[in-house]
Amino acid sequence: TNYFQKDAIGKTAAIEVNILGQACHNNSNQETICSENVPCASKNEFCPFDRKVVNGDYEDGWCDRCPIDGNGNPVPLSCYFDFSEGYARDSKYVIDCVKSCDAQIKFGSCKFCPDGLNAIDFDVAHGDEKCHFCPNYDVRYPDRLFPLFGDNITCWQMQAFYESVDIDKNSQNCALAQKMNYICGCEGLGYAGASTESKQALLVWLPRAMAILSMFGSSFIVFDALRTKRKRGKLLNQMLSTLSLFDILGSIAYAFTTLPTPDSDYLYGSKGNKKTCLAQGFFIQIGTIACFLNVSISMYYLLTIKYGWKHEKLNRKRAWFFFPPIVIGIVFAFVGIPFYDNLFLWCNNSARYWPEIPVILAIVFATVIMCTIAIDVRKKSHTSARHSLRRKSMALSRMVFKQALWFTGAFYVTWVPYLAMQYMWTTGTAFYVYGFILYAASSVPLQGFWNFVVYVRPRYLNDAKASRLTAPIRSRATTLRTSIGRLSSSLRHLVETKTGRHANPVIPNVGELDRDKTL
Repeated sequence: TNYFQKDAIGKTAAIEVNILGQACHNNSNQETICSENVPCASKNEFCPFDRKVVNGDYEDGWCDRCPIDGNGNPVPLSCYFDFSEGYARDSKYVIDCVKSCDAQIKFGSCKFCPDGLNAIDFDVAHGDEKCHFCPNYDVRYPDRLFPLFGDNITCWQMQAFYESVDIDKNSQNCALAQKMNYICGCEGLGYAGASTESKQALLVWLPRAMAILSMFGSSFIVFDALRTKRKRGKLLNQMLSTLSLFDILGSIAYAFTTLPTPDSDYLYGSKGNKKTCLAQGFFIQIGTIACFLNVSISMYYLLTIKYGWKHEKLNRKRAWFFFPPIVIGIVFAFVGIPFYDNLFLWCNNSARYWPEIPVILAIVFATVIMCTIAIDVRKKSHTSARHSLRRKSMALSRMVFKQALWFTGAFYVTWVPYLAMQYMWTTGTAFYVYGFILYAASSVPLQGFWNFVVYVRPRYLNDAKASRLTAPIRSRATTLRTSIGRLSSSLRHLVETKTGRHANPVIPNVGELDRDKTL
């Protein structure tokens, strides 16, 4: 290097050239020194930054082989955690290992699965944008296993990992980790925003109470709709009772809430395991058959109101009202078996998007059918206004349409909030919106109750109508009884005046008339 000096142009210098990264070796075992400026030359090696420390930070290290298992298969998670020593890797170690070894971690497609981990995640512009696993640094249960990124990772490893590696606080991986940090005893908005034990208890007991209420409502419909032979013969009653039976199954599963979830998930009231979780998820999905039967009921009203199908013709097509919704519901219940997992509220299908598609389609079909009926009723109303003979028939059609509309409304009130919550969870939002989660969780088990309200609605209206019709008769009867009482008093007074003594004329007793309801 003495030749590289001022006014030394034209002189000869002897320079030894080496491939970048191979300039320095440990002579004992031929290991290669690496740093941020001198990467490892082999594509199967990375720099662990474990040799020289400057100002408390590792500056370089000896190139190491990318992590593999005993069979020679890559182990990407070892770039993030040291399973032999049980600690989280240093930031430089993680970044170079991930980049050099292409150690991207991909997770299954589920509502609470991370997006994946790669080198792009490990960079933030400012310190205040960094994600902290436990924002208050209060890991109360450091030895508990934390299931987010893999097996055998403890809470304190997760805390050390998020402190050593720069992950954006607005990323889904940060949101998911903080959503589940309640496992480690961290204070905050984890556990679906239930930051206190009382909120967690309410998230269990309010949906449970709603599910029990739904069971009673559905049970009443089954009993009343099948009470007599004449009622059992009606197709609508058969559909309502079948819908209610499936709703009872789903409501029973909902009523257990967190009880069947694995106790290793540390949810409030969880006492179950993977098998009980699977069973709950399966029967909740079986309960959604009630949702599909709502479409059959809408179709029944369409054929009755718009096309004028009679009882005999409807009965000939009876199987088509039951077979498709039941088969679709059973198929989706079995297909979901690999995906049943804890969703905070209960165990259900945790896959992204597709579990909600059948319910969304059911809502769309029911809406289209009801709009078709509404248009038809409106057209017929204008026609019947000019033909007095059709007015009575049209009034009946409008009454039936209103009842159908009420059943569809119960369908919307039950499912729309829950679907909105599932969508927001799938897209990585609304993990902590406690009020909305509580509302959605309490509404979805209530279909049986709302169906009961709609089912008894015509009886209430009939009783109210009968009361209005008989009001004038009751008023006249009261006036007549009052007149008879006055006449009786006048006659008694007249007799006493003429005879000078008390008399008991044979006059009808008003009290007896009132008791016998006869005049």
